Amino acid sequence: MASVIVIGAGFSGMAAAIELLRGGHDVTVLERGPDVGGVWRENAYPGAACDVPSAYYSLSYSPNPRWSRRYAPQAEILGYLRDNADKYGLYERIRFGVTVREARFDDDAHRWTVRLDDGEDQDVVAELDADFLVPAVGQLSTPILADLPGHNGFTGAAFHSAQWDESIDLAGKKIAVIGTGASSIQIVPEIAQVARSVTVYQRSAPHILPRPDSRLTRAHAILARRAPVTLRAQRLLWQGVTEGFTAALHYAPPVARALELACLAFMRAQAGDAELYRTIRPEHPLGCKRVLFSNRYIPALRRPNVELVTDRIARVGATSITTADEVQRETDVIVYGTGFAAGTFLDHVSIRGRDGAELSAAWADGPRAHLGIAVPGFPNMFLMYGPNTNLGSGSIVAMLECQARYIRQALAAIPDGAAAEVLPEVEAAYDDALQARLADGVWSRCDSWYVTESGRVVSNWPGTVREYRHRTDRFDPAEYTLHPAPWDAPDDVRRDGASLTARSAIPKMDGVNGVPR
Repeated sequence: MASVIVIGAGFSGMAAAIELLRGGHDVTVLERGPDVGGVWRENAYPGAACDVPSAYYSLSYSPNPRWSRRYAPQAEILGYLRDNADKYGLYERIRFGVTVREARFDDDAHRWTVRLDDGEDQDVVAELDADFLVPAVGQLSTPILADLPGHNGFTGAAFHSAQWDESIDLAGKKIAVIGTGASSIQIVPEIAQVARSVTVYQRSAPHILPRPDSRLTRAHAILARRAPVTLRAQRLLWQGVTEGFTAALHYAPPVARALELACLAFMRAQAGDAELYRTIRPEHPLGCKRVLFSNRYIPALRRPNVELVTDRIARVGATSITTADEVQRETDVIVYGTGFAAGTFLDHVSIRGRDGAELSAAWADGPRAHLGIAVPGFPNMFLMYGPNTNLGSGSIVAMLECQARYIRQALAAIPDGAAAEVLPEVEAAYDDALQARLADGVWSRCDSWYVTESGRVVSNWPGTVREYRHRTDRFDPAEYTLHPAPWDAPDDVRRDGASLTARSAIPKMDGVNGVPR
């Protein structure tokens, strides 16, 4: 039985912990928040809901017959995660309210040491060590606040959508919503019903498709409980729909064009008048940026108390926002729907691997990892929701299950006390092939949060979930170098201080049990 530290108790951390507990390992989960849930705990803004059908956006081995809607709202998803944390005994494995500041691999002991603080005054409260480290902090956990001129002088309430201030009564207020991403298009229809005015500041217009949402009846819940196969059938249906959408965007240009025309026709019909449609019509190809789903956002823009502004924000005053055309709009509340630092990954944690190598230095040109899971130079560290594992269409939960099973297999294949490290040439070959596919894909055709300043797409997986499942279905020991346990290492490969004296003599792993060759 190996000891494992998992960083994060969101969907990815929970998926990893459940799978590793099934494998008989000693798992400790470290969470900076007060409860499980990750983004579904933090994103509690009005109208928050998933844009993937609930039957597919859930763990395959833990279906939920009690969803109230086809697309579950935030509170139900958080409840589902809490239920599963209780069901699989995770609560006694999680330390809440601690922030991981540093993780360091010990070359001699083949163990990871993790430094924690209380997240406030950053005093060290504990140091833990384990055989394996599984960072599971996600790609959308660090909010970005737009650095607007004068924003520090604003005297009203201002907060990010992921840090919603429930103490602020929005009734009768003049509200500015900055950004038109996935959060904003859910927020605007809700707050427009109570606000005096809502001004939406749009930098680029998103593609918006209809959301086939509906309330699920009591009969649906009864049938789902008595015949679980119906939930399985729904899951397979939505998996097929989203996989088909992915395949069309990447590999079938005529179909992608037809989908784009259908999307624009929907937006035109909802806009009603030609002027609004011209304002919201996207200027990039369908799928190049995140495709959004809403039946309510565009109609909300037609309300008399809602204004859509496309001029650049020039400055923020004490009680107003002024755009580049010198129009000043009085503002009581600013809501930043400005997204997350999606391409940074783990930048708030100092991670040092073999020979003290810094992960941030290894990722200087952009995050990369074999299968989005393993990084050369960082033995016994396996990522959840790592580089190039996000999806343009489909359920990230399905991807997380693939990663968790792969990690469980890896731990089963590594002998006690040993350390496994993915071969640099394996990771390089994987990344080269991946980036070649991405360079010809839809995400490289415009600027978006999918793409770094260097032009690398570091967030998304270019294929289907089925393909990724096939790629991660079996842990291949031949792709890894095995550093033998200290008590098993021959003299010519024993460690001298923190460096390896003869790394080339360390055998690769071979066979399902990790037998050195």
